[in-house]
Amino acid sequence: MINILRLMVIFCALLNSLAAISPAHAQIQALSISTLNSPMPVPTSDGQLLVYELHFFNSGSVPLRIDRIEIRGDDKHLLKAYAGSRLIKNSFMYEAKKLAQANVLELKRNMGAFVYVWLPLLKTQAAPGRLSHKIWVVSTNSDQSLATTDVIAYDLSVNPENPPVLGPPLTGNHWVAAAAISPDSYHRRSILPIDGQFYLAQRYAIDWEQMCPDGKAVHGDMHDNLNWSAFGQPVLAVADGVITKKRDSIKNNNIPPSLPSPPPGLIDTPGNYVILKVSQNGKNYYVLYAHLQPGSIRVKAGDKVKQGQVIGNLGNTGNSSAPHLHMHVTTGNDPLKSDGVPFVFEKMILQGKAKTIDDDYGLWLPPSGPDKTIEAVIPSANQVIHFSDTAQTKCPD
Repeated sequence: MINILRLMVIFCALLNSLAAISPAHAQIQALSISTLNSPMPVPTSDGQLLVYELHFFNSGSVPLRIDRIEIRGDDKHLLKAYAGSRLIKNSFMYEAKKLAQANVLELKRNMGAFVYVWLPLLKTQAAPGRLSHKIWVVSTNSDQSLATTDVIAYDLSVNPENPPVLGPPLTGNHWVAAAAISPDSYHRRSILPIDGQFYLAQRYAIDWEQMCPDGKAVHGDMHDNLNWSAFGQPVLAVADGVITKKRDSIKNNNIPPSLPSPPPGLIDTPGNYVILKVSQNGKNYYVLYAHLQPGSIRVKAGDKVKQGQVIGNLGNTGNSSAPHLHMHVTTGNDPLKSDGVPFVFEKMILQGKAKTIDDDYGLWLPPSGPDKTIEAVIPSANQVIHFSDTAQTKCPD
């Protein structure tokens, strides 16, 4: 699994080379507001979802405090408000060379902040075409004797496109969608500054980890990759497409469930990987398969593949603490220097939901609830998925 603390270390290191970013979508005084993407509605088993990030940057000398954000749809009804602890919990601040910690969202000169927006919609609720924001910003004079509050309006168009539809990336059942889409997933919060821009390639990423019917992902010595149910499983092309990149030179991490030490740099974070270009809806999408076994990749750049074709085997390489398949879809041909987009699976069987995992030790509580066929949705965090009837070979009888 990709570790959020390590990504924060990478974030701080990359800030050293990040040029000043001054978005120009909306300004009042020296505060600028933008987003990393135009949100695209994505269906889940509970209804549609809109996910995006608000980016604030203060280029002026007067500190500006963001106190409240209200979000409304086409009908002007309040969809969500961020203030107080909810605002702080769903945001972070940064300055030139480091992250900034505080219990209020106050931006001094050349400081920026991101607010993670999570808008779940009811199954009966249509996605809005536009989102209207009201943002309460407090500024004070130099001796803190006078505070002024301005309410800023910021409008954002919703992307009307449909997400790409994919086939199964794996065979078998009891696949846990670990760290899949959720408000506080470490994937959701993995914004990285690369070459002068911010990217969130992992916005909708999933770490696929397989468990057995007894609720465990590993049997025997957990420090041996071979004892993990997922290790070595075939990884499949999720659609017809073309291989654009591959890497197959990194050894497995051989002491699960520990992360490698020293930690890999940004270029080595995905471990061995393949990128598959898929064309749908008149656009190209790039599917990343990360942490693959060394020597297992069966394709090369330029190869045309068919949906269901085996492209490699699940491993434990790169910034990974245990055998799993990291998968995400982006708009660009790069593992991390690209923007993450939602995707849905054509059809799968929902077996339930794993309630918890114990510090990557592979000790899962068994799923609960009846099996249910779901179509054209993205899995939510810890949902347990049945892709096919392929028998598991590493589970106790």
